[in-house]
Amino acid sequence: MKILVTLDGSELSESILNPVLDLCRASSLQLRLYSVLDPDDVAYLAGLPTAGGSPPPEKEPHGQAQTRLLQEIQARLEELAGRFRAAGAGVETETALGDPSDLIISEARRWQPRLIAMATHGRTGFAEQLMGSVSASVLKSGVAPVLLVGPPPGES
Repeated sequence: MKILVTLDGSELSESILNPVLDLCRASSLQLRLYSVLDPDDVAYLAGLPTAGGSPPPEKEPHGQAQTRLLQEIQARLEELAGRFRAAGAGVETETALGDPSDLIISEARRWQPRLIAMATHGRTGFAEQLMGSVSASVLKSGVAPVLLVGPPPGES
């Protein structure tokens, strides 16, 4: 069975890994750990204007920030992939730059997993409308069933 596991670099997003690891132990899986870097995150680190963000903590050339962040994300995905390889799963890793919702849905259509596994911040109502919800967009796309793991109670 193929599972697309999406990660955004946060500790919360990695909470999906234990349930997927349990699935690996129960059956033979083929995984793709997939992370999308939002261009606004790169702009923030490069000191460029973003959609309403606060001043960046540091300034570095946009191209350098993009390259550095993509390398850091890829290194982390490879580190995480080791856990699944040790459990006997076939694992690929991939990073991309762009709109997370659009690229995750595109990747799912291209790779055709039986399941998409992801964590959600658990925002609802106004917060979801204001910030958008990657997990909601992926779920609504209907491209594949989605396994969502939310934050512990009180941590959304």
